[in-house]
Amino acid sequence: MKVHIVFSFDSAAVLREAISTIDALHSGARAAAAASGAGGGGGSAASVRQQQRSLRQAPVAAALYGDLKPRDTTLLLNEFDWSMLFESSESFDAASGEVVLNEGEQYRRVWQVSDGTVDVRVGGNVVANMPSGSVFGELTFLVGGGASATITAGEGGCSITFVERNTLQTLFDSNPMLAGKFYKFLALLLAKRLAEREDMVMRGEA
Repeated sequence: MKVHIVFSFDSAAVLREAISTIDALHSGARAAAAASGAGGGGGSAASVRQQQRSLRQAPVAAALYGDLKPRDTTLLLNEFDWSMLFESSESFDAASGEVVLNEGEQYRRVWQVSDGTVDVRVGGNVVANMPSGSVFGELTFLVGGGASATITAGEGGCSITFVERNTLQTLFDSNPMLAGKFYKFLALLLAKRLAEREDMVMRGEA
């Protein structure tokens, strides 16, 4: 007799735990920002205008936050925050079907689909498609190791933007509030994808 064991978890609890954990970190970040003045803006008018340019990550973040309905809106990344995060980013184009990231490759980066779409492949099979504005690579950015899937350019090709972990860490050293907001975003993104993965398993698609 075959016995099938299904492991499940409370997705809502995962999301609540992620929010609670990062909110606790923010308490320290706010205190540090208040003490050092790191939470304020500044710079020339040209610099401010450059930082305030609209990036495609903002709609993705807004959609995620909209689903979770966080209570403290001061902890959300806004367009100004995203422009700071990706100010020192690099970009490249990929033709349709071209590999953007191979499964197992080790990069400590945050990647973003700045134009077009990408396919997520596991074992040669397409398991998901990410539209323009999507962020990926958050797990290896946080804990290292190899990429869990291969990313290829979707139909029509794509443009990819990425920023290195070391670059972000330098920015976070002088802006602890931004660091707290960014890591909260990653925690919520991971929790949401974990819930989606659970749903796929329960439906027999993974």
